[in-house]
Amino acid sequence: MTKVACFMANGVEEVELISVVDVLRRAQVKVDLISVEDPMVRSAHGVLLGSDRTLQTAQLESYDALYVPGGAQGAQTLAHTPEVLAALRSFDQQGKWIAAICAGPTVLEAAGILAGHKGTAYPGFAQGLSLKQYKDDLVVVSGHIITSRGPASAPLLGFELLRQMGLEAQAETIWENMLMDELDQHFCRSITTPLPNPNE
Repeated sequence: MTKVACFMANGVEEVELISVVDVLRRAQVKVDLISVEDPMVRSAHGVLLGSDRTLQTAQLESYDALYVPGGAQGAQTLAHTPEVLAALRSFDQQGKWIAAICAGPTVLEAAGILAGHKGTAYPGFAQGLSLKQYKDDLVVVSGHIITSRGPASAPLLGFELLRQMGLEAQAETIWENMLMDELDQHFCRSITTPLPNPNE
């Protein structure tokens, strides 16, 4: 079974955390939420979240991929956690999958693994990243590193991670079951059609 470790700390962006985890778990990927602080974490918008493991109980080398969600406070904590940085460097050296979103790429920067890669991040965190090329794409794959921009692109990151891990068929089925095509069609129509006037 494919296994993904998802780091979390107080101040994590909950949409970015849960959206990716949800997509992966729908594909029967084993995802562990690993807290670098207490077992219970309070998100950037005050949602109380429970972890599956803490750093003390997680065997990080047993996972196939690492995921770093955003949230400025949470990312800052992760960037100052030696065990997280060591795991990222180890996965990078082994060519194992690493995904990050929003402020998450700043943690990859702290680990020193972004140089030479293309990537993206939330606009406010783009400066200071040692990327070979910064892109405005919602999801960017560069070798074994996948980056994404923010909350709205989080499900897309989850689907791309599935595809890159060889789970294309599951990704396609889940995409259909989650009505992603319909969302795309309706959203595109809504932004090109004027909103109705409630006074008419």
